[in-house]
Amino acid sequence: MKKDIFKIFKSKYTKDLNKKEQYICPICGYPELLEKPFDLNGGGSYEICPSCGFEFGYDDCNHIDYSKETYLFVREQCIKTWRKKWIENGMQWSSKTKKPINWNPLEQLNNLKL
Repeated sequence: MKKDIFKIFKSKYTKDLNKKEQYICPICGYPELLEKPFDLNGGGSYEICPSCGFEFGYDDCNHIDYSKETYLFVREQCIKTWRKKWIENGMQWSSKTKKPINWNPLEQLNNLKL
């Protein structure tokens, strides 16, 4: 009986644990972030995008004390500025980890639907 319960538990919950949701970087369109870049309150995840190098919650001026409205405007400007610099600098892979074999920054930008 214990084995049957364990099999049911394992099959039901192991799938959920192995399933990883992925998110798109709002800077470069990289489609494999492991966390939402920003939570519902506007706070950053502190994940660093391996493609463009943006750290959510730091590079978007989250560490400066603004009102929420001002912060959202400043964050949007930071994102646009960072994207522009990344493009102007040749859209280089930022991480020291090996870039994906089929990585294409131009196709990736299409994820943003700009």
